[in-house]
Amino acid sequence: MCVCVSSFFCYNERMHKRKFKIKSSRLKNAEKGIPNLILRFKQIFKMKLKNPNENKLLF
Repeated sequence: MCVCVSSFFCYNERMHKRKFKIKSSRLKNAEKGIPNLILRFKQIFKMKLKNPNENKLLF
């Protein structure tokens, strides 16, 4: 099973288990940033839903 959060951050559970010691610090850093990204996307989508015409410049 592959867990894809974005096009940049994707990891396989098997690889995660095998190379846990090597990648644990990288994954921790990435996991800290993921909630911020999710919140940012939610805010953008909420803005787009409220004002679809005004926010075309964001993308």
